[in-house]
Amino acid sequence: MLVRIGVQRRAWVIGLWLLPWLALAPVWQWNHLAEGTTLRVLALMLAAMLTWNAVTKDVDLGTGNTNGVWRVLLVASTLGVYLSPSLVLVTGLLLTHPFAVWQHHATLPMRLVQVLMAHLCIASLLSETPFGGVTALMFFVLTIVI
Repeated sequence: MLVRIGVQRRAWVIGLWLLPWLALAPVWQWNHLAEGTTLRVLALMLAAMLTWNAVTKDVDLGTGNTNGVWRVLLVASTLGVYLSPSLVLVTGLLLTHPFAVWQHHATLPMRLVQVLMAHLCIASLLSETPFGGVTALMFFVLTIVI
């Protein structure tokens, strides 16, 4: 969608998708969800496992691309999952686009992260938070990208 309006570089496309989720991080907390503590632990375990898989991959020998900046962002967003549910969505986006974590041994955990992302956004929509509608709208647009 962003490519259609003229944004050509992959880094810009991913960056523009990350900005709204990062903006929500300070205000969208785990305590806004009824089962926030349990979901926080599950999200952190899944994100840590998939992040380890992604950041320990070898350098692409064909292009020499190390994805260094993306690796740092992914580790930072995974650590931030402890603080805010919005960083689960940031981590999910980073895992799918720069790292393409879709090998046979990572498919189930990645699907669980996607289900968790959907649950967080829909639970936020149904809760008393003032930004619930925004998170649901942003999630459904994000599903088009992932």
